[in-house]
Amino acid sequence: MATQDPRNGTGDGGEQGPPGVHNEVAANAASDLVVQAGTITGGVHQHVSAREVPVPRQLPRTPSTFIGRTAELATLSSALDEAVDRGDGAAGARVCAVTGSGGVGKTWLASRWAHQNLARFPDGQLHVDLRGFDPSGQPMSSEVAVRGFLDGLGVEPTAIPVDLEARAALYRSLVAGNRMLIVLDNAADTAQVAPLLPGSPTCAVLITSRRRLAGLGVNHGAWLLDLDVFREDDARALLADRLGSDRLVAESAAVAQLLRMCAGLPLALRVVAARAEYHSDFPLAVLAEELRDASARLDGLDAGDLRANLRAVLSWSEHALTPRATSMFGLLGTAVGPDIGLSAAASLVGVPVSRVRVVMRELEAASLVQQHAPGRYRMHDLVRLYAAERAVVDQTESSREAGTRRLVDHYLHSGFSGDRLIADHRRSIPLDPPAEGCSPVSMRDDLAAMEWFSAEHPHILAAQRAALAHGWLRHVWQFAWVLDSFHWRRGHLYDDIASWQAGLAAAERIGSLFPIGLAHRRLGRAHGRVNRFELALEHMMIGLELAEHAEDRLGQAHAHRIASWICANLDDDEKAVDHAKESLVLYRELGNPVWEAHALNQLGTSHLRLGAHAEAVDCCGRALALHREHRHVSGAAESLDSLGSIALSNRKYAAARDYYQDALALYRSLDNTYDEADVLEHLGEAFVNLDCLPEARQAWRGALRLYRFTHRAEEVARITDRLAGAG
Repeated sequence: MATQDPRNGTGDGGEQGPPGVHNEVAANAASDLVVQAGTITGGVHQHVSAREVPVPRQLPRTPSTFIGRTAELATLSSALDEAVDRGDGAAGARVCAVTGSGGVGKTWLASRWAHQNLARFPDGQLHVDLRGFDPSGQPMSSEVAVRGFLDGLGVEPTAIPVDLEARAALYRSLVAGNRMLIVLDNAADTAQVAPLLPGSPTCAVLITSRRRLAGLGVNHGAWLLDLDVFREDDARALLADRLGSDRLVAESAAVAQLLRMCAGLPLALRVVAARAEYHSDFPLAVLAEELRDASARLDGLDAGDLRANLRAVLSWSEHALTPRATSMFGLLGTAVGPDIGLSAAASLVGVPVSRVRVVMRELEAASLVQQHAPGRYRMHDLVRLYAAERAVVDQTESSREAGTRRLVDHYLHSGFSGDRLIADHRRSIPLDPPAEGCSPVSMRDDLAAMEWFSAEHPHILAAQRAALAHGWLRHVWQFAWVLDSFHWRRGHLYDDIASWQAGLAAAERIGSLFPIGLAHRRLGRAHGRVNRFELALEHMMIGLELAEHAEDRLGQAHAHRIASWICANLDDDEKAVDHAKESLVLYRELGNPVWEAHALNQLGTSHLRLGAHAEAVDCCGRALALHREHRHVSGAAESLDSLGSIALSNRKYAAARDYYQDALALYRSLDNTYDEADVLEHLGEAFVNLDCLPEARQAWRGALRLYRFTHRAEEVARITDRLAGAG
C-alpha cells in the first residue's frame, strides 16, 4: 500500500474531554318475518310484507376518473372471488378491508372495484358510509347502519326490531343465499362493522377504514389490504388527466414541485388539480410557489370544501383519538428524522416504552402512523405537517421544546453508550445528565451498537441540527464525537466532515479550547480521508497548536500521529517519520499502550515508504503484539494489514496473503465495511502475485461491492480497471 490510513478502528478516537324479554319478542318477530317472506329466488324477495321489493342498488356513483391501482384492483378481485374457509368446516362471507391514511384513496378504490364488478352481484349492492371519522366525532352506530340495510331490503318499518342483535339477525337471514355486495365505507373499528357482516358465503363485503381492523382478519377471516400513496408515474397521470398533458409539459418544473409537495397522496393531488382547473389561466408555478413554504402548505391544499380540505380530512382521524394519543400525534410531527423507534418516541413524550407502544398502536390503527418495520414508525409527509401544526395549536412552546430536548438527549446518550462499545479504548467526554423523561437505549455489544447506529444515523444527524437550531451548543460538538467511530467504520466520509464542521462552529461559539482543538484535529483527519491533504494538514496543525496551548498531551500525541499520515500522503516522508516518533514518545509517557501501538504502526508504515523494511517489520510487529495483549481487535486488524503490505513489498506473497486474510476476518467481526474493502483489494493483489487469478477476482469483486456501498468513486474506478485487466 502506498501509505497507511491512520487506522485504529476509530481513527483519532482517543480524544477525550474534561339485551331481556323485549329482545326475545323482537327476535321471534324477525324469525316470523323471514318465514312470511317465503323463498328468495334470483335475489328478489317474492313476498315481503305483501309488497314487491326492488333489488337494492345503493352504491354511490362511480368515480369520474380513476388512475392506477391495477395491482390493488386485482387483489380485491382475488380476495372477494372465493368464500373464506374459517377453519371450522363452515364458509363465511368474503370480506376484504382496505385500510390506509385519510386521503389515500380507499373509497375511490372500493367504488371503482364495486362498479367494475356489478355483474358478480346480481342480487344487489348495499352501501353505507359509517362516518367512522366524522368531524362531529360521532360515528354512525351499528344499529342505524343495519336499519338502513333493512330499509333497502324492503322490510316494513313496523317489522324492524329495536335492538341491534335482532336487527342483525334479520339482516343476515334476508341476505343469506343471495349474491350481494355490501360496502361498508369509512368504518371506525371492528366492533362497528361486525354486526353488518353476513354469514353467507354468497355475499362479499368490502370495507374501508383508516384503522387497520386486524380483528377482522383474526375473527372473520378478512383479507386486509393496506393502501399506500401513489407512485410518481400515477401521480403525474392523475394531474395529466385533470389538467391535460400539454399543460404539464409546458410547466414541467412547477409540476415537479407540485408532485413533490403532494408526496403521492391522491387527495392532495386532486385538490391541487381542482385549484389549478379553477384558475386555468394562472401558471402552475403560482400554485407551486404557494405550496413551497411548508408552514403554509396545508393552507394551500384547501379547495374550500370540507371533504376536499386536507386539514379537515386529517382532523377527522385526529378527533377520534384519545387525549394521550392526540398529544403524542402532535409531538411526533415535531420529531427529528424520517421515522422514529419506540425508545425514541418514549423519550419524545417522556413516558415509559410500554405506554408508548399502546399509544402507537392507536395511532397506527388510525392510519396516522405506519409501522413500516418492527418497532419503527413513520408518517406521510403531509400528515406530519398537519401533526406539527396541531402541536403548535394544542401545546405550549415550552412543552414542544421539552419534547425535542428529551429526543435530542435520547440520541446523544444512546449514541454515546454505543460508541463506548465500538471504541472501548476511548476515554470519555463529559455529558450533562439526560433530560428527565429521556429513555436512552442500552446495547449489549459492539455489533448491536453498530446496528443501532445504522438504523438511527439520519436521526442523529437531524438531532445535531436540532441542537444547533436550539442553541444547545455542547450537544452539537458532542454529537460529532458520538458519530465519529461509526462514521469511521462505515465510511460516511462527508457526513463526518459535516458533523465536525458543525461541531467546530459550535465550539467556537462556546469559546472552549478543548472542543475547538478537538474539532480541528478531527476535521484534519476527515479531510485527509477524502484526499484533501493540504486542508487536512492545516486543520491538524491548528489542532496541534491548541493542544500545546492547553497542555493537552494526549491531544498533541493524536495530532502528531495523524499529521504523520497526512505528510506521508503529501510525499513528505521525513516529516511523516518525525511526527510518528513524536506521537510514540507522548503515548509512552502517558502510559497508553493501545495508542502506543497505533503510533508504532504509523511509524512502521512511514519506514516502509522510505524503504526501511526491517524497521517497518519491527514497528508493525510490536504494534500487533501490543494490540493482541490488550485485546484491541481493530488495532490488531490494522497492524495485520500493515504487515501484509510490508510482506507484499518484500515479495513474500504467501505471507502477505495470510496477513490480509487474518486482517479481513477481524474487520468482518467488527462489521467494519470500510476497511474490509481495502483489505480485500490488498488480498487480491497478493493472490495475483501467487498466480491465483480466480481468488484475486473474487477478492476484488468483494472490494468493488463495498467500495460502491461506501460511495468511494476513485476506488471503484481503480478496482474496475483491475478486474478488467485480470480477465
